[in-house]
Amino acid sequence: MFKLFLAICSVVCFLYQGCHGVNTISGNGSQAYTHVGDVFLNAQITVTDIRFEKASDPPRTKVHLMNNTGHELVIEVKMDFYDESGVKIDNPWGWKPLTLESNLDEWVEFTAPNKNAASYRLAIQYAGK
Repeated sequence: MFKLFLAICSVVCFLYQGCHGVNTISGNGSQAYTHVGDVFLNAQITVTDIRFEKASDPPRTKVHLMNNTGHELVIEVKMDFYDESGVKIDNPWGWKPLTLESNLDEWVEFTAPNKNAASYRLAIQYAGK
């Protein structure tokens, strides 16, 4: 009986971890690295394109998001920017609420706080975290 209890607790902990993380994509315009912290969110939303425009003043990043579900998703997105040495630039905007309609896509644009941005980190999570 105790083994069954431990097994159930392990499954609950695994599912809790899988649905309460933050998914991130980091890049500099030529390379991107993905970290999946929430496997369920990762299956529901696809980042189909990221355009990092360093030449604009200040730099901008455009992100194309696709809702892969048959229902509305309420999420939050945040873009952090970093200078050439990898130091995070203060971001006054924080998390931005976003509602994605079912099976539709949307472009979201972020503007760097200043012209020194050389790379970015996009974070996506369910709203209300």
